[in-house]
Amino acid sequence: MKGKNMRMLTAAMAMVLLLAIPLSGCKRSQEDMNDELGEELAENYAQGLTGGNAQLDLDGDAEWPEAIPGSVPEFKKGTIETTSSLNLGEQTQTTVIIADVSQEDFQSYLDELADSGFEQVIYQKSGNLEILSYSMGENIISMQYDSRALEFMFTYTGDN
Repeated sequence: MKGKNMRMLTAAMAMVLLLAIPLSGCKRSQEDMNDELGEELAENYAQGLTGGNAQLDLDGDAEWPEAIPGSVPEFKKGTIETTSSLNLGEQTQTTVIIADVSQEDFQSYLDELADSGFEQVIYQKSGNLEILSYSMGENIISMQYDSRALEFMFTYTGDN
């Protein structure tokens, strides 16, 4: 049953991100209202798919999500553009998309994760894209870093 929940959670987060990407470039005024409506619609859609609780922040002034536990070091560089969080039963999946992240800042964060007790379990590099996964117990951190675009996508999956 746990595997089925994780598949549902992953599918729901993919749908949330697909809905979030077109909305993340909206401007203020009428466009801000559209942005807020888009966030609410995407949250409701994800909640309907999973029966869980979803939260999105697409307006570009997002902060490090509270849903990520203190045992996970906060990434303090770059600009957080989008966050999304989905709770399903005992698990939370939170994604943060960060722009303007240098290779040095990304590498320093990997060192910080290791110093905090997380173990690297996956590393793959293809061209300018690095894909990594770290774990500590039931908590998993999946990351993608694009050194050309200077974008960092961070996903935490673990206990609430």
